[in-house]
Amino acid sequence: MVKSLSLDENGVKKGAWSKDKDNKLRAYINKYGHWNWRLLPKFAGLSRTGKSCRLRWVNYLRPNVKHGNFTKEEDHIIVDLQKKLGNKWSAMAAKLPGRSDNEIKNRWNTQLKKQAQDVSTTLESEHHKTLEPNHVNTNEYLVQELQKEEATNLASESSSPSSTVTELSSFWLSGLGCANSSIVAS
Repeated sequence: MVKSLSLDENGVKKGAWSKDKDNKLRAYINKYGHWNWRLLPKFAGLSRTGKSCRLRWVNYLRPNVKHGNFTKEEDHIIVDLQKKLGNKWSAMAAKLPGRSDNEIKNRWNTQLKKQAQDVSTTLESEHHKTLEPNHVNTNEYLVQELQKEEATNLASESSSPSSTVTELSSFWLSGLGCANSSIVAS
């Protein structure tokens, strides 16, 4: 049984692209360029939307698009860029020549996101194993360390500010005394 033709409400074809339609789009763009994606399907003789033509060209038919498996280096670059940029797929595509933003997004969501989560979970559990037994709960440990540091700072501040104030007071008073005595003498 043959699948029936799928059209939207405007009579524009939906679904998979045939080789013939790919060749029509490729030939038209090679000859005239892509000047207006909305009008391009009409002039190219395609019963598709401009968006469909644009996505087909950008993600599959462009001459410099890489097809096939990602290398380990590309995977590492994607993971690093994901940490730095988040989900900015077009910015990532600029760093990976020949890969489309859609292809990078699909690679991240189907393969790399899970692997990155597994690696971070493994690293986290290894980090907890290396802590000393009394430091297992890092929040409690940090609170204790901050309390010790505050106690040390308070102890050192309690003795030094009073002596510093006294020294400054005597300095200014002696200076004023000298200044006043010289004014009075003249």
